[in-house]
Amino acid sequence: MIHTKADILEGLASGVLPITPLTKTFSVLTGSGKKLTVSRQQIPITPVYTFTNYRSQAQTIDHCIIDLATPSAGKLTPFNAYIALS
Repeated sequence: MIHTKADILEGLASGVLPITPLTKTFSVLTGSGKKLTVSRQQIPITPVYTFTNYRSQAQTIDHCIIDLATPSAGKLTPFNAYIALS
């Protein structure tokens, strides 16, 4: 919650992030040339799975994103980077 860009809403406790559905509308052309308007409503959440660089040791991971930024608690050492990249 420290790095969120969401506005704090009146009446919500500190640390509570509201998730509201978004509505998107777009048009598509059918094979017969007819134009259809589509409207969808979706909750903007991306499921993720994370773990520490120590947890990743001895695992084969096909694709991953490695964040080598300085953590909010502690510090980044060359050992941390080596484990994450190997």
